[in-house]
Amino acid sequence: MITRLLSSPKHRVLLKWATELDRAGIAYLLSSETIRGDLGAIIPYKHLREDQVFGLEFLMTFMLVAVVLSVIDTTRGARGLGSAPLAIGLSITAGICCIS
Repeated sequence: MITRLLSSPKHRVLLKWATELDRAGIAYLLSSETIRGDLGAIIPYKHLREDQVFGLEFLMTFMLVAVVLSVIDTTRGARGLGSAPLAIGLSITAGICCIS
């Protein structure tokens, strides 16, 4: 019966929504009250101006798009130096380290 329910895309979406809501509730309950306002937010360094934050966000987005487009390029063949998910994850990590 469960496999029949999961074969429907509508039911899969509802199940995914319900599990994500459960996970968010658990994270909310386990976190202390002092950090709940910033839970899950990437907050820029407090001494940066708004134009600097915008510039960093623009450059990080450009870097991420360039990395994603380079790892999905089929004409590159096997010339890649590593794993595509690793490259994407490292570019996101580098971006977060620049702004936080």
